[in-house]
This record gives sequence, C-alpha cells and structure tokens, in this order.
Amino acid sequence: MKRLANTLKINPLFSVWGEKLKIGRILSVQGYNLSGEAEFVQEARLGDYIYYLDSNKKKVMCQITKLKSAPTKGLHGYFKVLDVAPELPNAYTDLLVAHINLDAGPIEIGVDVRNKPVKLAVNPFFWHVLIAGRTGEGKTHTQIVLEEEFLKQQIPSLVLDSQGEMVRLGEFSSKVIVTEQMTFEDLLGHLKLRRTVVYNLQGLTKSVKAKRSFNLLSQLMAVKESDYKRAESDIKLLENPPLLINIDEVEILAPQKDKIVFDIQCREMLIELTKRGAKYGIGVIASSQQITEVATAFRTQCNSVIAFNCDEESRRKLKLFPYVSRLEIDCISNLARGQCIIAGKLIEHPAMVHIRDIKTPRAKNLDFSGILGIKQKTTEIQEEFEQPTIARPGKAQVQVLQRGPGVDIIALCPDCNQPLQYDTKYRRLKCKNPKCDVIEVKGGRVIRSALNHH
Repeated sequence: MKRLANTLKINPLFSVWGEKLKIGRILSVQGYNLSGEAEFVQEARLGDYIYYLDSNKKKVMCQITKLKSAPTKGLHGYFKVLDVAPELPNAYTDLLVAHINLDAGPIEIGVDVRNKPVKLAVNPFFWHVLIAGRTGEGKTHTQIVLEEEFLKQQIPSLVLDSQGEMVRLGEFSSKVIVTEQMTFEDLLGHLKLRRTVVYNLQGLTKSVKAKRSFNLLSQLMAVKESDYKRAESDIKLLENPPLLINIDEVEILAPQKDKIVFDIQCREMLIELTKRGAKYGIGVIASSQQITEVATAFRTQCNSVIAFNCDEESRRKLKLFPYVSRLEIDCISNLARGQCIIAGKLIEHPAMVHIRDIKTPRAKNLDFSGILGIKQKTTEIQEEFEQPTIARPGKAQVQVLQRGPGVDIIALCPDCNQPLQYDTKYRRLKCKNPKCDVIEVKGGRVIRSALNHH
C-alpha cells in the first residue's frame, strides 16, 4: 500500500482542492461503534475535527482519536464519527479538514495547536465557567488573562481574590480598584462606571472570606434583580450594567455538603447565583484545584469548562459534563503547563489551547530557586507560559505541536522534516534521522540535548 503522502504528492502543507483541505483517506470503518482507521498527512493532529462527504454530498463530522507513525505506513490512526445515524463511508473515501470557528469574539485567550489565535465571545461567560487544574498549571494565570480582556472591552467585574494573586491588576489599567475593605455602595458605584474591583481576601480565615463574600454577593443579586424587574423589557432603563464575578478557590465559598461548610448562606447564595444570575446579567467564573470539593449544584450550572492538567478524581467528575468527551478527558492528563482544554458554550468544539502571556506583573514570585539563590542547571528551559518551542542556533525552531495518549508524533524536525518520535523508555523525543539532534521533553518542560550534533 502506497503511503498517503506519496499518493497525494503533497507539499509541506495540506493537499488543497479549491476551498477543501484533504487531510487523509479512510482505510476501514466499524459500523457498530461508528469509528474507523485512516491514513493521514503529517499535518494531522490528535483531536482534529474532520469530515467526509456521503452519497448526497452532505458533510459527516468526525474527530481524530489516535495517531501513530510507522516507517511503512507513515502517519495513520483512528477517528470516530460524531453525527447521529450517518451514512457510513467506503474505503479510500477522502477525509477533509473541518473549519472550526476559533474567532468567535473579542476575548483573546491564547492559541490552538496550530498557533491560530483563539478568541471567545462575551455572552457565554454569563452562562458561567468552571476552571479546573492542579496547582501551578495556569488557573490564576487564566483568570488574570480574562480580567485583562474584560478591561479592554470595558466589562465590569468583581474579583474575589482569595490568595491576593490578582492585586497587581491595577498596574495594567487605571480602571482597576484594589481593596481589602469596601462598602456595597462604593462597589456598586465602581461597577456602574464599568470598573474592575479586586477584593483582596488574603490573610483572612476561610470563614471570614465566606461571610464577606456573601455580604457583597447577596446585596448585588438583590439590586440586579430589582433593576431588571423595574426596567421590565426595556434594557435602556437598566441602571446597572451586566457584570462578571471572578472567584478564586471557589471550594471555600461553595463546598460540597460532606465537606466543611464555612458559611451555609454563602454556599446557597452562590448556587442560587449560578441558577438565576444569567437572567439578571451576572456571570460567574470560578476556579478550583479539586472540583470534587465544589458543590455539585454549583458545578452543574457551569456551561463551559477550562480544564488544565488535573487529578484523577477531578477528571472523573469532568466526564459528567455533557460537552466534554472521553478524548478530551484522556488529553487532560497529558497537558503541558499553560495548556488547557476549553469545552462548552465558550467554543464551537472542544479545543486544546495554550493560554497567552499575561501583561500584569505577577503578585507572587514563583521562581523559588531564584529566591533561594540556586542556579538553574539548564539554560534553555521553557518560561512559565511561553509557547512551547525548542530553539537551536542557526536552524528553524521546532514547535511542540501535541502530546497525548496514543500519540508518538510530537513535532517535525526542522532539518529533514521527519517526524520526531517520543521514546517512552528514555522519555525523550528523537528524530528518525540518526544524524539529527536528540530533543528531550521532561515534565512538560522542553530541553535541548547536546547529543548527536551534526
């Protein structure tokens, strides 16, 4: 069997026919589970949305679920059919790239695996967003990115900053008010002027954090409800603009019933806020290290998820979200630092996104070895949220394109354009060409090895 790349006579990019980009062809199909095997060009990525045309020229949506590389076959793998009751294709049917809209609005959050900008619409944030991930994976970083974007669009927001990590947002914009004490009247005045209020709760006990949060949120909900009732259907009569509430460590304010509840009123208020807040122009963005500790009634009201690398229990809970597929769950455990899966109302189809750099200085220095005066052993370590690239003097950069279960193609060699393969025994990337350098990836950080130089 001829390799697809030779059959298509492709250039380094996809094979293009008019508006269509051919990415592969089907080898076999299993009707009982609506999946199949296919061969692909090298540009195919795990999780890519693709389609084939049935006998009526109707698009049937699919998704790549596994990729492998072999010297005799080239790049091949498996796909699943997403459409309900589709007409199954014949062998050698062409697979085409499905164009997913990643430019849905003004909120620029980062780039996808192909380095294309991902821009989100504003409205889905009012249907509530849950951010999940381990410590240091990028939850707070993402919340700061979102606040920077909200400030650009003049969207008023209230930040309940449990750890004091967003207090330097004031250096990004003069429209940010950072406070440790504020009356509700002052808060309402700032929100009417479309400002961002960062309420610094650092240093307080969890019980006090919950009580103070309830005091503000309960009054805010009452005012917004009264405002909409008075204005009825005429939005011009609204005195208070729609606003977003950004909460760090939401498990403190809305824990599960079997956990320690620091303030029952705060817990019930947040649940009520997610149930009815969208009707009155209040959206909630909440982050948690362990979503298993967050109240189920709160989680289920979130219509979008931004998931970073997280623990097994959290991944198990994410499976219950109807808009998160098993493929995304499998990918989550292999995400590098700063990478996430975005799914739900925020995006047309789930996508792997690398969150952009923040422009606000971090409130806390996370370079602990630097604080201790310890020199790094390697100089080419990826910065906290830089794009994952490997720089080599005098040569083009190698970009790490994907990592995930069943995937051994991570990047292409800049010298010979051969795929780099992941060696699970030594945990390194290596080019098929023995004359090329060895590239290593350890713990989500990219390091260049000095072995096997030309």
